Amino acid sequence: MSYRNILVHVDSGPHVEARVRYALQLADSYNAHLTGVFVATSAYLAPLGPDAAAAEVYYSINQDLEKDAAAARIRFEQWTQAYRERSSWQQHIGLPAAGLSLSARYHDLLVLGQTEPGVPVDGLPVDLVQSVVLGSGRPALVLPYAGEAHLARQHALVAWNGSREATRALTDALPLLRRSAKVTVLTISPDIGPDGHGEQPGADIALYLARHDVKVTVAQDVGIGRDIGASLLSWSADHGVDLIVMGLYGHSRLREFIMGGASRTMLNTMTVPVFMSH
Repeated sequence: MSYRNILVHVDSGPHVEARVRYALQLADSYNAHLTGVFVATSAYLAPLGPDAAAAEVYYSINQDLEKDAAAARIRFEQWTQAYRERSSWQQHIGLPAAGLSLSARYHDLLVLGQTEPGVPVDGLPVDLVQSVVLGSGRPALVLPYAGEAHLARQHALVAWNGSREATRALTDALPLLRRSAKVTVLTISPDIGPDGHGEQPGADIALYLARHDVKVTVAQDVGIGRDIGASLLSWSADHGVDLIVMGLYGHSRLREFIMGGASRTMLNTMTVPVFMSH
């Protein structure tokens, strides 16, 4: 398994160049095709009214969105000029989460940026990341808005609780984990025994990873007084982790998202790139 088709979200925000350059390095390291995608909410979906004046407003807003998309494409093509033979462009002006999810289904991996509080970008919904990861069926590498993200090479952390979501994330992340100098499988307050994580929590999944040529160790954290997400971030800071791999927990119900505590904490306060699958 490898990543041969990578999709990166290209928006008008302040962190887009760093995101595209990160995705470009990732694509180059896997000899993958890189696609940039711009998404925005169509003005025609807003309840402005049916009269001629409203139609004029609709048209004007959508023209501005088309200009934003064209500008985003120019920037993307400038940043990927040396990679032009293996890059392409898409755009969806309509429902942004639906458009991004659709594009993601035709790629192995999606590169997204963490939503920065108080910094609206392209009128996108604040829950865009979780919407796409929950709805696309594809994994995403989410880059934090703070600091400078680098390709994970030194120490990756796998958050393991034996769930379907954690299994999916770990399996989807195998190409990255194989290239990491060190991988730690971390269990937090595990249930020891046959109905929990086994007599040696993390040992079974570590054996699975070792058979996939992953350099893996196992660790435990008691996680007392903190939610799981906070424990993961604290452990990562203490041990020099440069990538966190975890399942995204939650489900959608007519655009109402119920997120697990760890997922919510990570999406709000991540400090290193986070690889997520659902």
